[in-house]
Amino acid sequence: MSKSLEFAKHHGEGRGCVAFAPAGGPGAGLLVTTGADGRLAIRDAQAVQIEQASNPIAPGEAAGAHRLAVAPGVVAVLQDSAAKAFTLPDLSSPRLLAGGVLPLRALALSPSGATLAVAGDDPGIRLLAVGSSAVLRTLASAPYTRGLAYDPEGAYLASMGADGNLTVWDIESGRPVFSKKGLASKVDILSRQLCEPAWHPDGGSLLAAPGQDGEVVVYERLSWRQTAVLSLAHGSSQRLVSFSPNGLYLAAADEDDYVRVVALQGGQALGARLLPGAASCLTWHPSSNALLLATENGEFTRWNGVVPEDQPGPHEVLDVASAAASLGAAPGSILEGGDDDVEEGSLPSDSGPDEPVHGRRRGAGRFRFPPRAPPPQAAFQPGSTRPDRSGRSYLCFNALGTLTLRREPGGGAGVIETSFHDTARHRRRVPLITDHLGFSLGHLGTQGVVLASPATENAPSTITFRPHEGWAANSDCTKALPEGEEALCVASGDTFFAAATSARLLRIFSLSGLQLCVLCLAGPAVTLTAGGDSLAVVWHAQRPDADGTQHLRYSTYAVAAGAELAQGALPLTPGSTLVWAGFTPEGQLAAQDSAGEVRVAGLRWGAWAPLFSAEAARQGGEHFWLVECGLREVQCVVLAGAEEPGVSVGTAPRPTLSSLPTRPGLLAGGSGAAQEEERFRCLWEREAAQDQAALDAARRAEDQASLRLLAELAKADRCARCLELAQQMHTVAAVEGAVRLATHFKAIALADRLSLVLEERMDTGAESQEPQPSPIGGGALLPRSQAQGPATLKRKGAAAGEDAAPNPFSRRPKPAQA
Repeated sequence: MSKSLEFAKHHGEGRGCVAFAPAGGPGAGLLVTTGADGRLAIRDAQAVQIEQASNPIAPGEAAGAHRLAVAPGVVAVLQDSAAKAFTLPDLSSPRLLAGGVLPLRALALSPSGATLAVAGDDPGIRLLAVGSSAVLRTLASAPYTRGLAYDPEGAYLASMGADGNLTVWDIESGRPVFSKKGLASKVDILSRQLCEPAWHPDGGSLLAAPGQDGEVVVYERLSWRQTAVLSLAHGSSQRLVSFSPNGLYLAAADEDDYVRVVALQGGQALGARLLPGAASCLTWHPSSNALLLATENGEFTRWNGVVPEDQPGPHEVLDVASAAASLGAAPGSILEGGDDDVEEGSLPSDSGPDEPVHGRRRGAGRFRFPPRAPPPQAAFQPGSTRPDRSGRSYLCFNALGTLTLRREPGGGAGVIETSFHDTARHRRRVPLITDHLGFSLGHLGTQGVVLASPATENAPSTITFRPHEGWAANSDCTKALPEGEEALCVASGDTFFAAATSARLLRIFSLSGLQLCVLCLAGPAVTLTAGGDSLAVVWHAQRPDADGTQHLRYSTYAVAAGAELAQGALPLTPGSTLVWAGFTPEGQLAAQDSAGEVRVAGLRWGAWAPLFSAEAARQGGEHFWLVECGLREVQCVVLAGAEEPGVSVGTAPRPTLSSLPTRPGLLAGGSGAAQEEERFRCLWEREAAQDQAALDAARRAEDQASLRLLAELAKADRCARCLELAQQMHTVAAVEGAVRLATHFKAIALADRLSLVLEERMDTGAESQEPQPSPIGGGALLPRSQAQGPATLKRKGAAAGEDAAPNPFSRRPKPAQA
């Protein structure tokens, strides 16, 4: 039976903070506390219980302090939107280091105490000189930072935001060296809830950060590989973590008011305590087997005997073999360091005491963890959001409109509302759908709505289709799945609806409910999307990499023809997951990953191509929530401080769609960069054309873009590039325009060569020609009639077998005298 803790309030009602002054400076080992009462106090660190040290040794003014950091000779506190510093051990020389309008939420002192990092609800992390209050650097972070931690060597700063993203910053360059999006559960941006990482005391060789579902994730310094995942409490989000002084143990506090201690090797649970409120600070005692805790309610306590007596104490310095034996590691294990060959995923061995590399262990050895592969990403519904506090969520938010689920507060049946963006095309209001089955998936299609519910104890998983306008009675249909099979994602097209299930099956139905086919998937389904007569499914091909990169494959089908159109690997940014998939209005499959990269399939070369980059388009801390992707522009909801739109309440307007131009991923710089991008968009539209009229229009648009690009190139005297560009034009009129442009810019040699191209185009009568790869390689595209390049062009009136001059820009030879 665990002994209960005794609590005492020393700083009034409100968040309390506690920390020890580190060794190696004035005030080493002193206990510093503060809280809502405005007192900054130094207490007896050797007192058995914190309430025995209630009389402050040296009080200081810190009105309403809510965060505390201590370094050798200095202590810093946060007070709403201000940061102050005091000198240890007497708390003298108070000085204001930072001030602003928006609240500050996190701070961290460098190991030397010379630099203070502060951040909060405004964008950026400020690095301040403690001595002069000068701003040394501002790190370009997103707003709503909730945790900061300097590594013990002062080379890196770890930050966590309210969005759950972890970022590691290089202090010298000011740039991020590692980031992991969505690592922890999200935090309400209006609250003061914390989310703080911690570095291993052994030179910062490891970084621990709160994860999701009760986990703490451990990363290796320098390589930033995930080396361990410690499961502490299923279903509860961790918020604070702290390593023991010898690095063998880790304490973590969650949002359910529990503090737990585990051994790093194997994640063995050593103890847990329930606090009267969520923990706001936890710190290990510098010399005793104890943990000092403070809560959001202003209560302080000391947890004695944290580590059981049969385990090495939190301060014992052991050699590697002894530590391995004490923690139950097998001889020769990676913890003991018995194998000289480091397996993939383990930490690199030390190179020697003289190696000047950050992160090398300065003791006898290093504790390594076997790599634990991250789990495959769960199936998701494109365009859906998580329920908010009131139970509202979007089951679907796409280019047509929205499916909004509204749950009743008392837990009764909810309703699903269908709304269209274009009310001129959809004048009739679709009746509300009463949610008796507990629908969790939905898709809004051109012909109707498809919904799916999970299985319960009393009912199987179901798939329901309801048309927008039914001409016959009982036009809607409901399909019940077999026991043990659940719908994971759904989609509907012009003539069908479909569902991918947990049995690795793809079930396709007609709009009336006829079962068209049942296909087997080679792996667990990830998502499903449809557009027109096309259907695409994405599934897991193999387990993710250690950095979280998913290995996905996709298939697209023409449902009416019953044929597979394409299949292959779906490219993702390393370390990312798939977050959206859909068809462009032109009919190409597009996908977005968690890094914000949008790619499109089905264009030239038969491969995926970059279409849009959120990182390149981002101007501040905004997030682009994708709704529709076209070849010319993407439709998205631009969000600040959130990753998905909230459901509007009452008369509040729905989220506004913004249009952003696509970017084909061309190299920046040079002449005519904007015109070259526009030409690429026209080229995409030509390749996606579905009929002759669309093809002709796309060719004309491409020629116009090519002429604008040719003008920029001719102005920059890029004649060879101009000639190649003209050879790819589709119409005689476009080539004539190229000749006039060359003449206008006085590029005489270019005008001569373009005249030859025009003459041959007129002689052959080829008004439109498809380009083909150049025989000289390099990926250049030339029209079929010009595939041999400009060196083989015939001059008008030349004798048979007589070629133009080998140099396309040489002067024409004079005719022979009679």
